Amino acid sequence: MIEKINAPLFQALVNHKESNPISFHVPGHKNGNVFLNSAKTLFNDLLAIDVTELKGLDDLHDPQEVIKEAQTLLSEHYHTKKSYFLINGTTVGNIAMIYATIKPGELVLVQRNCHKSIINGLKLIGATPIFITPQIDSKTMTPTGLRHDDVITALNTYKEAKALILTNPSYYGFSQDLTAIIDSAHANQVPVLVDEAHGAHFSLNKPFPKSALQCNADIVVQSAHKTLPAMTMGSYLHINKNSNIDVDKVENYLKIFQSSSPSYPIMASLDLARLYLQSLTGSKIDSIVSSHHSFKKKLKRLDELIVIDNCEEGNYTIDPLKLVIQASNKATGVSLQKQLEGQGIYTELADTKNVLLILPLAEMKNSEEVFLRISHALKGVKAPDREVSSEENILNSNFKRISSLAISYKEMENRKVKTVSIVESKGKIAAEAIIPYPPGIPVIMPGEVITSEMLNEINNWKDSGVRIQGKSEFNNIKVFED
Repeated sequence: MIEKINAPLFQALVNHKESNPISFHVPGHKNGNVFLNSAKTLFNDLLAIDVTELKGLDDLHDPQEVIKEAQTLLSEHYHTKKSYFLINGTTVGNIAMIYATIKPGELVLVQRNCHKSIINGLKLIGATPIFITPQIDSKTMTPTGLRHDDVITALNTYKEAKALILTNPSYYGFSQDLTAIIDSAHANQVPVLVDEAHGAHFSLNKPFPKSALQCNADIVVQSAHKTLPAMTMGSYLHINKNSNIDVDKVENYLKIFQSSSPSYPIMASLDLARLYLQSLTGSKIDSIVSSHHSFKKKLKRLDELIVIDNCEEGNYTIDPLKLVIQASNKATGVSLQKQLEGQGIYTELADTKNVLLILPLAEMKNSEEVFLRISHALKGVKAPDREVSSEENILNSNFKRISSLAISYKEMENRKVKTVSIVESKGKIAAEAIIPYPPGIPVIMPGEVITSEMLNEINNWKDSGVRIQGKSEFNNIKVFED
């Protein structure tokens, strides 16, 4: 018997499993009875709760029982009007919040370093995006957040804007207090939608950054699976208490875009992740942060390593769960990552300069072993024959603070496309997105005029060994014909 806990959906699944059910319903593995014998040992426990909308297990698309109760507990924890389980990741939450607030052709203000799912949502609905360029951190050369003045300028210039879409924290953990930006948007009757994918744990408050929910954002989407103990693709969508967003519209688009066969293991993990958050008392949080601080302190003693754990520019803080490291001999982040993988340490991402580690929301019991493995890995990190330029970023001073696409999404559908070499592409309008993945932030967006700065940055990523999504060899690009 599994001890009863305050996770209603999980508990209902446990009760169902312990009733010794016989399955004549989907899925086809029949509670794990029909499965490859060689894989049963690994999968069996999970398959026993991988069920469908049975009596007592509720329905994600019409929650009346345990799923409703679980989502109510989630809402109470985050202090929201309504909160929802997402089983198709933050991607589906981002697209649903766009559809719930924006109509085809309407203008929307968008933080330029947004995830590709935001761009895809805007393209699908046929919105008119106006991009606001974020600041760049000089140590990591990665985007942080928006300048308040730029947001005010955009709001005053584009008074017809129907929404402001923000990304906070950044993939690398840089976070800003969004209160002033959100207040300015609301003063102009513009709702604020926030992709807070990496901030599901911000509800714990200090020492973690401030959540966009606390800053009065209208809709906030969080990837629970990124920093909480939830399964991959498990996310949350929150509608804030004071928001005027149409709840029925949000729920309608979630029904449209989410799978009609939602994963019960993913939903149960979201239920449990909320309970895990609530179990973290002040003393437990202090122990976690102290454990991470000690680990970072050890790493700082290594001459071969640079540890980035603070931001000296702007009003930004770095999430304690994010750790950015660099090789002091100027080796690329990709080469450093490869050496770490040789020691069995798998990191979140690497770019031309940095390696990003996402630390657990728990004490690091194995920190000494990890430290020794990193120390050993660093012995194999060789200085590059030619240093890859990483001192520039297309979002730096050469990029317009506020920009727009050269042609609309609607016009893109009617334009012919051709493939040209990288050399020939400068000055032409991109017909495809160029996305280093991770982090999944487009360097070039469809509809943008391709500049030399963009091409230089892509070449830097390529020279460093970073994977460009959909481009095994980046020698050409699709552009629109003139």
